[in-house]
Amino acid sequence: MPLRLNLDLDEMTYGNLFDFSDAARSSGKSRNDKVEQVLAVNNDEIVDHFSVEVEGLATGNGPRIIEAEDAIFWSDTLEKIINSDGDARSDISELRAIRDALR
Repeated sequence: MPLRLNLDLDEMTYGNLFDFSDAARSSGKSRNDKVEQVLAVNNDEIVDHFSVEVEGLATGNGPRIIEAEDAIFWSDTLEKIINSDGDARSDISELRAIRDALR
């Protein structure tokens, strides 16, 4: 059964936009799928909200979305380990944090 995701533009934050995009992506939408721009009632010059039809929402089995800050932290940690010839003993707490985030 199709569902409709809506994103109101009034006081929208980047977080709202990211969440909308993440939900659409995890439901199988691609970068090339169109997002409907729904006009305001009684004013066909103002976009009120974005809308997209999806077949369902992921229940945790879809692609994992990684925040940019986390990706940078994980990359820096791995780079440090690689540069120390694989010696990860000084990075155990960081590796635990990465492992826990991926569970």
